[in-house]
Amino acid sequence: MSVPRIAHSRPPTDTTGRKPLNHLATPGWRVSVRSYVRQYEPHPNGDPPRQRGASTLYILVLLLVALLATGVVLGVLFQLGAEDPGEFTITEVEPGNTSINENATIAVSATVENTGDTPTTEVVSIALGDAEERTSIHLGPGERETIELTDIPANQFDLGMTTYEIATEDDEHTGELDIQSDRPPVFEVSDLRPQNVSIESDHREDVSAEITNTGGATTNQTVELRFDGEPFTNTTMELEPEESETYTVYNVPFAAHDPGEQEYGVFTANDSETVTIDVPEPAAFEFSEFEPGDVTLEDDESLTTGVTIENTGNLTDRRTVELTVGNETVANETVELAPGDETSVEFVDIEIDAAVGTETYELSTAGTVETGTLIFEGDEPGELEITEFEPGDTTLNESLFNASATVENTGEQTVEETITFELDGEERTSTDVEVPPGETEEIRLFNIYVGGLDADEVEYGFVTGDDSVTATLEL
Repeated sequence: MSVPRIAHSRPPTDTTGRKPLNHLATPGWRVSVRSYVRQYEPHPNGDPPRQRGASTLYILVLLLVALLATGVVLGVLFQLGAEDPGEFTITEVEPGNTSINENATIAVSATVENTGDTPTTEVVSIALGDAEERTSIHLGPGERETIELTDIPANQFDLGMTTYEIATEDDEHTGELDIQSDRPPVFEVSDLRPQNVSIESDHREDVSAEITNTGGATTNQTVELRFDGEPFTNTTMELEPEESETYTVYNVPFAAHDPGEQEYGVFTANDSETVTIDVPEPAAFEFSEFEPGDVTLEDDESLTTGVTIENTGNLTDRRTVELTVGNETVANETVELAPGDETSVEFVDIEIDAAVGTETYELSTAGTVETGTLIFEGDEPGELEITEFEPGDTTLNESLFNASATVENTGEQTVEETITFELDGEERTSTDVEVPPGETEEIRLFNIYVGGLDADEVEYGFVTGDDSVTATLEL
């Protein structure tokens, strides 16, 4: 296709030889310096230079504008002629959010309306727990239809909140039903363990049971473990309806109960579960061949004693045998015996610190006792007595005085002891003495100062571990 040529008069030329830009424009068009570029080529006959590209650009712009205008018109026509599609909206939902007794039946319903402009078919569903109703509904514009799910027993749901849902492809609605009960709380006991108990020495085992509230209200009750009808321990447990909890008592001493058949179990105010067990006779440790019984010990002599022990009971047990002298335990040994077994326990060269005379000793374990007598022979221990105390009661005219005393060992053993001198209730000095049996020793103190005392009369004297003597000073 030939491009129409635009006729031009010869344009004026500026001093630079360029043509003015306004002569390049088609009348009625605006020329932009940034986007418009003219190209020329020489005319073969010497005519003015020929334009190239201006006519082509003009045509392309016109075509683009025409296409855009056509699209806008078609879009407006389409919008004017289109209709709203069908849309199913849920209204009038029953029963809403409410409470219902567990003995009642549940009915859920709703109205579905096509609020669009086009007849439409959709699947509408009602779901409540495991029950669900799905139905296909065709509704014209503005048409309505009621859907429902009825005769659902409320007692097939757990007490408490249950959710239901009504849904279309375009809308949905949920509600909550509070399933309630007028039944009183009942704490049932089940799964008591252990069922089979083989009791051995000091047998201990955990006891457990499952406690379930099968009633219709939350409450708390006392749950108790009993042996042969007697309470052993208990706890308070709170449970909601249909809630369960494990009751456990740890390290229950089965062997500690009376021998024979025993019934143990877990009890609530409403229920119980029990198991019968056979508690054997406990271990019984008996003594025989107790040696040496009554014994005499000389000075520095030690004690050796022993006994034979037999387990005459029906359980293995471990027990401690103690040697006691007076009220003091001086030795012990632990033994373990199976039923019918026996062993010997011996305490050898046990040093006993006791005075001359007699003392009781015993071997014992868990209520079994053998008793003997210890006779201690030897010299009586030494004992210091104070004699010849000087100056005794006296009056002082000076601030210094002298004092003396004689101590005598009246016992049968040498005594090493410290003798103290006290003045006005305070220790002023001391001295160490060693006195053989029957001998005496004199203690002399010189220039004892009393000038700093405020009292007119004070006590002074000598003190030993066994004796003391005092006198009065008038100042």
